[in-house]
Amino acid sequence: MLSTVSLVDEFREMRKHTLDLVETLEYDDFVVQTAPYVSPPKWHLGHVSWLFEMLLKQADEKYEYYSEEFLRYLNSYYNRFGEQMDKASRGTVSRPTVKQILEYYEIITKRITDLIQRNTLSEEDRKRFEAWN
Repeated sequence: MLSTVSLVDEFREMRKHTLDLVETLEYDDFVVQTAPYVSPPKWHLGHVSWLFEMLLKQADEKYEYYSEEFLRYLNSYYNRFGEQMDKASRGTVSRPTVKQILEYYEIITKRITDLIQRNTLSEEDRKRFEAWN
């Protein structure tokens, strides 16, 4: 099992690497859906944060989701987490905006980092975070 410092460092590095993958995109590029089976980059960037937000909720049942709108838009096919937007339609919506998705990304990164640093995760929750890292 990783130390708390190592887990935080690995998490931050993984999140930075994800942003590095899209750093050459212009805002207009984030919203293009080239085919019904390919979601726009904006959705993918938000979805990885959505997954971590689901882990936050599992680790803390009192956790309040960032946005109900984001929950529906960023859910891919996880029925237990509620309704999803049709995959082929993800590129047809203008909200949340790219700016909002990037803000969400940073907020969830901070919330996860804070949770790990508090060192109050159960062993099971800690393993989940290590597995996703």
